[in-house]
Amino acid sequence: MADFPIVPAIETRMKAYLDWRRQHELDSIRADKESDDTSAWLFAVQRARDLEDSLSESDKRTTTRKDSVDKWGATTCIESNDIDQVIFFHKNDTNGETICDKNAKRIMHMLPARIDPDLANARTYANIFAVYMDHNMDRDSTEKLTIVIDIRAGTGWGNKPVLKMMGILRAIINTFETNFCERVEKFVVFPVPRIARAIFNAIKRLFDPNTAKKVVLISGPDDIDAPVPREKIEKHIDFEVIDYMELARKSLFKSP
Repeated sequence: MADFPIVPAIETRMKAYLDWRRQHELDSIRADKESDDTSAWLFAVQRARDLEDSLSESDKRTTTRKDSVDKWGATTCIESNDIDQVIFFHKNDTNGETICDKNAKRIMHMLPARIDPDLANARTYANIFAVYMDHNMDRDSTEKLTIVIDIRAGTGWGNKPVLKMMGILRAIINTFETNFCERVEKFVVFPVPRIARAIFNAIKRLFDPNTAKKVVLISGPDDIDAPVPREKIEKHIDFEVIDYMELARKSLFKSP
């Protein structure tokens, strides 16, 4: 049987993905699949830190210097336990299974207000996200996720303005599209106030057009104590799962 030619774009993307896995040593150094979610995050942070160290002229793990900033204005990297977890695979207390949407797609819960560009640069955050996702995705499956992005601030979090995080978001999106573009069913982003809708439409344009089609923006006030727009989200996610994610979010608040 004759071999079919490989589409150049697919070949390029596959090579980039394999190079990325080799660079992070993901096939030789792996987190325990039975580890809890926090441990998976810390593993991802450590792998990203190790890569950053290998790319840096000097070790910057434990120092934060005014002159060691990247082009987005973020410092290079500090201790892993100072980088708050931003993405989560919550498990149901009843059966221990990861929470899912109405179509039985696993949910990855993202709280971008916990990103702090003063703690790590765009490349480091992007690599943390990618290693964490790689740990949680089965390479032998075609599973697709629903990514729920709650943009509200939280007590004691980084709570940086969206515009200040554009560099980090761009890096995360670029890394995501290189390695996981076909592994997401949709992005549910909430609550997006009307005054900020233009900003979020601009962020959507950072995505590849095919990925941008998967982004669902749900309107609502974005204050810390603003209620979840449950009725609007319920089209995608059951109320009990929405409430579970809200409890998880509030459990991460820090004392002033």
